[in-house]
Amino acid sequence: MLVDGGCASACEDFVAPFKETERAVILGETTWDSTGQTINTDFGKGMTLSVSTKRESFPDGSQFEGIGITLTVGVT
Repeated sequence: MLVDGGCASACEDFVAPFKETERAVILGETTWDSTGQTINTDFGKGMTLSVSTKRESFPDGSQFEGIGITLTVGVT
């Protein structure tokens, strides 16, 4: 499965079970690290603040929010 830093929210929800069950080789770049459901504030001049409104984790309790889903193969 090919992912990059733009993979967030529903994309990470899709990738996480494949990572957890080892049913796919994850290639590319570490995912965005957000579950989506963010509150965003645009400060202008290219500066935006995004704050997640819910917590997500793998079934074993390990977090990917703020970390991203790491790869099986690729650049981290």
